[in-house]
Amino acid sequence: MSETEAVYLSAEEIAQLLDESNVFLIKKAIRVIGGTRVEAILEQTLHTEVTGGMQTSDQSRRRTPGGTFFALMRQAVSGRERYRLFSVAPGTPQAPVAPCTWDDVQEASRELQDAQEATMKLTLIGRPSATQTKGQTVIFQLKGKTPGNLPKELPPMPKTPPITWTVIVGMRQWNKVKASLDAHPDDRLVIDGYPTQQGDQLILMATNCVSVAMQRAQKEQQRMGAGTSQDATD
Repeated sequence: MSETEAVYLSAEEIAQLLDESNVFLIKKAIRVIGGTRVEAILEQTLHTEVTGGMQTSDQSRRRTPGGTFFALMRQAVSGRERYRLFSVAPGTPQAPVAPCTWDDVQEASRELQDAQEATMKLTLIGRPSATQTKGQTVIFQLKGKTPGNLPKELPPMPKTPPITWTVIVGMRQWNKVKASLDAHPDDRLVIDGYPTQQGDQLILMATNCVSVAMQRAQKEQQRMGAGTSQDATD
């Protein structure tokens, strides 16, 4: 089966599996080294995570899953590919990047008075510990965690309590994922929806809800189907 005929995880799906925000770099990796090698590095990353993880270079902490993925990628690619991916030639010292401060953000916000309309969408990935059924909906809460990696140009995350989202999922959406959650204790939900606020409560009105296990099973079926079609033509 050729590279173009194979069915691979998308950059967004890989990012969800890794809790990684840098989807752009994952897309770039798929273009530069191909889906086969990217998924091989993903499998190595997941194996590393379940066997203790990878420490940072200074051994001060454990890398995030996304950090491990990119570290393994740096090791797996050639020097030319590394330069194309990370825009840094091997051995080239990097100048420190000065991020903006929150004072800069507040100053910019005061000067930006003409906000234009934008499509709002939020994705939460997690597993509810308890749920409540109200009418034709299922309601639960998910608490945010500090992101592992943010672009260096951004200001540091403020030291505030984690954000708690109240998620409202329609019963038809919930019925699609409930069996997967019951069957897989480590399964997580991927919920897309419209964020809003009710008083001081942050709400996510779910428009789509799937589980990671369901996504993996669907991809596996697609691979098997693509392999069967290829065998039939050989």
